[in-house]
Amino acid sequence: MPKPGWVTHTDFAGDGGWSLTEIGKIHGERVLTAELDQCGFRNEVVQVHQDFLPHNAAVADACTAWQLAGMGLGGTTTTIDETITRLETAADALAELETRLVSGMNRFAGYHRRFAGPLERAGTDPSWITATDRDSCHGVWFEFHEDLIASLGLVR
Repeated sequence: MPKPGWVTHTDFAGDGGWSLTEIGKIHGERVLTAELDQCGFRNEVVQVHQDFLPHNAAVADACTAWQLAGMGLGGTTTTIDETITRLETAADALAELETRLVSGMNRFAGYHRRFAGPLERAGTDPSWITATDRDSCHGVWFEFHEDLIASLGLVR
């Protein structure tokens, strides 16, 4: 049970949800850092984060290009097939990165499955790429990145 002040509930336009306060975020990051140090896996997580960064740039580029194309902006167009192909490369990388992480910290398990599922659905419903109302490719990727940087005590 979180302590008072660690989370807050926000309502907007009939939608609501919980989020961490700044104090809650700091506490959570301390817990993640302590876990990382306790299991002696920091060096591997640092290396995975470094190996992740080029894939992160590729996913950000693919998602941005897809969103801009959907709005008719950006000067160049991209197709759903091109976007899916770019994200499939990231999915393959994520599978390998997750395997490395899970060898020392099981809490990193599941990101690849959660990313691959929406990627598969994107062929018939492209909203699975960047939608904010579900566990989309972009949302899962962002969450994985946040997990890495929070665990390492990094700031974006």
